[in-house]
Amino acid sequence: GAAPIEAAILDGEREFGVSVMKIVKEMDAGPVYWQEKVNFSDDLGGAADFGDSDSFGDSDGVRDDGKNEDWIDKFEIYDVLGRAGAEFIVKMLNGLENGEKFVAVEQEGEPSFTQKFDTGMAKMDFSSKSAEILVREVQAFAGFPKSRMEIFGKDCIVTRVRVVNLNEDGEGGYDSQKEEMGVFVREKRLFVRCFDGSVLELLRLQPAGKQEMEARAFLNGYGK
Repeated sequence: GAAPIEAAILDGEREFGVSVMKIVKEMDAGPVYWQEKVNFSDDLGGAADFGDSDSFGDSDGVRDDGKNEDWIDKFEIYDVLGRAGAEFIVKMLNGLENGEKFVAVEQEGEPSFTQKFDTGMAKMDFSSKSAEILVREVQAFAGFPKSRMEIFGKDCIVTRVRVVNLNEDGEGGYDSQKEEMGVFVREKRLFVRCFDGSVLELLRLQPAGKQEMEARAFLNGYGK
């Protein structure tokens, strides 16, 4: 489909792959000459820089359930897999020139299909989606259609976020459950409380007509 890597990110996958296949009439149905996969945790970079951790939240980037919050950069995945595929094709062409044989193996199982993205998917809907789902969307929609949210009356493209654990235990002397759903500010940091009580921190964004900036800089200019 149109967005296989993005679809994997949206599904919460952390392993990504590339295949070199024989072209046939049907879409993506040809036998496979070669495959490679990379695991985000082991083979890719992208560790998040969370900046000033202040007095509350998951400043180490690991949630209470132990899941790592390293940032998945889809452009890095495209680059790594694209380079791997190109290197194999060069090797294959050189091998064919020297009389080497390459055997293609038929695909197994049923294919899955990915949808084409459109601008209607860009709105960050915290009234029906959890903080974790919104993180995946910001990662997958980077470049296009770009995740967007209205903050203090300003249309913003959101480019970097993370899940934080501001809970009923009152981390840092603060109880996020007392906040209404939506955008709120604490200690010059910008948060969104989602419908299920999960909390998203906005780290970087781009207001309409402006350059991308840190959330703290945005608050200095537009904050209430």
